[in-house]
Amino acid sequence: MGNNYLWSFIGALVGSIITAILAPLAINLTIDKIIKKYISGPSLKDSLLSYTYSYHNIPWLRLVEVLRRAETGKALLKPSDRLKTDDILSHVYLSPAQLSCPPIRDYYSIDTRVKIGTSSGKPLNLASPFIIAAPSTGLQVSDTVRQALIDAANISGTALLTGEQVFGADELAEIGRLILTLDEPDSPMPTDTNLRQAHMVEIKLGQGSVSPLNWEQAGFSPLSQQTYLPHFYNLPSGRKELSRLVSELKKLSGGVPMAVRLAGSSAIEKDLEILAQAEVDAIIIEGYESSSMLAPAVTAANFGLPLAYALARAHRFLYQQKLDNQIDLIASGGIWDAGDSLKLLALGARAVMLDNVVLFALLHRQVTKAVPWQPVESLILADGKKAVNLKEKEATQALTNFMEALRQEVAIAVASSGKKRVSELSWEDLMTSDNGLLQTTTISSIWQGV
Repeated sequence: MGNNYLWSFIGALVGSIITAILAPLAINLTIDKIIKKYISGPSLKDSLLSYTYSYHNIPWLRLVEVLRRAETGKALLKPSDRLKTDDILSHVYLSPAQLSCPPIRDYYSIDTRVKIGTSSGKPLNLASPFIIAAPSTGLQVSDTVRQALIDAANISGTALLTGEQVFGADELAEIGRLILTLDEPDSPMPTDTNLRQAHMVEIKLGQGSVSPLNWEQAGFSPLSQQTYLPHFYNLPSGRKELSRLVSELKKLSGGVPMAVRLAGSSAIEKDLEILAQAEVDAIIIEGYESSSMLAPAVTAANFGLPLAYALARAHRFLYQQKLDNQIDLIASGGIWDAGDSLKLLALGARAVMLDNVVLFALLHRQVTKAVPWQPVESLILADGKKAVNLKEKEATQALTNFMEALRQEVAIAVASSGKKRVSELSWEDLMTSDNGLLQTTTISSIWQGV
């Protein structure tokens, strides 16, 4: 018995000594490896850097909310008080209806439908003010991801914007509400056949940040001859050229709404004047918060107006020029939940564009098939190592749930504002403590009554 205790003690002592020696060595080697990966890995194909960027730019609590909506398909109930990041919209508040303007008790009766491009004669009808945008990665996503986007958009009664993705003819024919993107002259997408199938056409002139000029330098290799760069800056930008392009596209598409994507800038009013002269039907306002995969850091971090300011200025200009009933605004860039979406709708947007958040909702629980050993992109991209493991039906259901949860939350908020339709939201429903919005809009301040 005594020998057993002795040997146990010796074994424990030796184990402790070995651990004390090897543990620091293992930790040191691990840290060395992590540091080397951070400073010399192959751009965003490296899983560690991919995680770091994703979770730095996406507040963890926001991500949890996205996944819960994708799980249940119901309006989210929070277990605690407000969980907000410190941004402009966090200083904007919706005014609750109470006595002077009673709320609508039955939110199921709220009309969440919207129309875009009413002046075109062929408006785009949506079941809710949310548009699904295919990811602007500059690289093609897998067939599974594209199909999930198509099916979820159809089930949700909303539109799907093709963006920089190349959809096949059969895929385009499946999209119930197709927004076709023209982002470079040599794009394979805007053919005569595809234009006739479209329910709206987007001319992409501006984006929150510019994509790199050489994918190979960033660590990627072309997937196929269909892979192309988003050279939106090569599109016609002069007044006459743009007017001619819009007119031609209207004829080729049979008169569907023409939308232009415009990055917010200090000259946004002058840009809007040019677009109005070109007789566009909708303008997608791209905010500073927008992002592109592998965009140069200097442009991604420093260019553009915050979305709330860009949208407020755009709406004010159109209202002053009596164009607000002719040109619809669509907000795009960094939109993650129904709350921010409602504020943007009240600021003047007819609809909001959902981009990155769509991918997180789509992946839902399946993200565990990649993490922690592969980056999230390995499940999404066509050449991703884990792309074949993504289940299409599960992805479709998760994204459909997410879209339905957002629609329900919008209905609840509209009812709480005393309105019957989401299209009735306006600046009158907002209060703010943000000095910039107080100076440029007629939104009520939080310390001054109506």
